[in-house]
Amino acid sequence: MEILSVMALLFLLFLLSVPIYISLFIVSFIALTVYQDIPIIIIGQDMFNKLNSYTLLAVLFFIIAGNIMGRGKISEKLIQFSKSIVGWVRGGLGITTISANGLFGAISGAATPTLVAIGSLLYPSLKEEGYSENYAAGLITSCSMLGIIIPPSIPMIFYAMVSDVSVGKMFAAGFIPASLIMVAFAIYTMVDGKNISQMRYVFSISEVWDSIKGGFLALMLPVIIFVGIFGGIFSPTEAGAVSVVYAIVIELFVFKELGLSQMGEIIVESSIVTASFLVIVAGASTFTEYLSMINIQKIILNFFNQFIHSKYMFILVLNAIFLIVGTFIDVLSAIVLLAPILLPITQSYGIDPIHFGLIMIMNLGIGYITPPLGLNIFVGSAITGKSVVFICKSIIPFFMILLVVLLSISLFPDLVLFVPNLFYP
Repeated sequence: MEILSVMALLFLLFLLSVPIYISLFIVSFIALTVYQDIPIIIIGQDMFNKLNSYTLLAVLFFIIAGNIMGRGKISEKLIQFSKSIVGWVRGGLGITTISANGLFGAISGAATPTLVAIGSLLYPSLKEEGYSENYAAGLITSCSMLGIIIPPSIPMIFYAMVSDVSVGKMFAAGFIPASLIMVAFAIYTMVDGKNISQMRYVFSISEVWDSIKGGFLALMLPVIIFVGIFGGIFSPTEAGAVSVVYAIVIELFVFKELGLSQMGEIIVESSIVTASFLVIVAGASTFTEYLSMINIQKIILNFFNQFIHSKYMFILVLNAIFLIVGTFIDVLSAIVLLAPILLPITQSYGIDPIHFGLIMIMNLGIGYITPPLGLNIFVGSAITGKSVVFICKSIIPFFMILLVVLLSISLFPDLVLFVPNLFYP
């Protein structure tokens, strides 16, 4: 009866449009103080301990680096390089958009900044070259989720923190799934002739060389991050700090696109965004603490064991749950809230924690482009000037592709675990 009343209160607050983190705070304090008789000071200390994490510093650093890239010249250089490499093939600018999202995501670690930075630059170009508005809007909106699949991913950092797994392993797990998404989107772009431009660039070695020379410093940023982390040179948090310093130096002194005052604005804005994430973590962690006290894992495990005996059926059920949750709850809240509860249950079915984490993050990432509350649908609408309904229709083919990739990585764990096992045997 206790858990039913607590959950009823939580859903009531959701229906009243109370912000999720505030709803979690209210319900957690009531549940812990009234039902569990926990002193408020203990709750406050526990919240502080959850946030007092060295790993969380990486979130701030990667957000700052991504914002610097979005405001400066780095994103343009990445686009120019991508166009010189793949612009000559059929659907070249569409494939350029896909690869540019991947390169930007390899630094920002987030989906929405990737959409703003790359989508804002390439959507007008896609239209000018004759791509249909339907295709262009769907592509830029859907590609943005690469920002949380390609390492370094901010949701991966949160998952590693709450699940006590290696951040490096989580980062490594994203390489193959992200590559599958990019290849699948590229194939769709080349095959769907009615929606793409027939204009192609002439492949030129000199143009490739010029783009490499002009964008070499920008291209080195993801290289430094990956080599540093997987080469054991520095931790993911240190990689974030290095990326910030590197981005500041090349934007201030090489590209000279940004000034010191703008850098100050970016750091303040990034700190505010990070603080909003931490508030979400505090609320979700407190509620998770209550659920652990009432042994919710055992209740859920008994339910699943009663009805589901197959590992693969359990994975399919998890996918369905996460797709629904990702539609209504933001990615970070869902990870902090659900990962500690479901992880012990998944292990009883023999599912690797890294595999489970990637499945969870990709499902929740698809939630970014799933109505009614997918954040990137509204951002895509603002960038393109199209209605939310138009954006929802435009993403349907890309949504279906993402579901196929999701099913593939769910049923074939080696697609997720091969690279982590390679770097972390």
